[in-house]
Amino acid sequence: IAFVIYGENYNGTGTINSVKVKDNTASPALRKMKDVANDLYMNVADGTITDGETTAEISAISIAGSILTTQPSADIAELKSKVNAYLLIVPTSVANKNNVQFSFNIDNKDYNVSLTGGGAITWVAGQQYIYTVKLSGTQMNIISVTVTPWSSSHEGEVVIN
Repeated sequence: IAFVIYGENYNGTGTINSVKVKDNTASPALRKMKDVANDLYMNVADGTITDGETTAEISAISIAGSILTTQPSADIAELKSKVNAYLLIVPTSVANKNNVQFSFNIDNKDYNVSLTGGGAITWVAGQQYIYTVKLSGTQMNIISVTVTPWSSSHEGEVVIN
């Protein structure tokens, strides 16, 4: 999951410190490795994920990105070049997307935004989901989501904590 975050009527420096995705359901669907063993595996032949443990929250810290000062265009190449925060998650489905919340710590202040609309959300393997998010004053809004095939070309360092 990638984010292109831009500001409108925002007066801070726009430093992105962390990003979180939360599954606020009674039985969260997000997966991570267990703390005591590296036991999360993907079968490369068919893509099935085994082991690990479910969690309600996945986070990336030390982003060291900054929000953009203008809204990017919807052009996929431009969006990919403007990504300023990201999370690497195991492909999953959440039955009600209203229960999915993104949290951004920008200039040491937390901003939250939830997905809206009915039905499930599924993040599938091999796809990159680019959310364009606007910080207007003190409020976050998801402007759009662009789904594009994952690119294996190197576009910079990915730090996973």
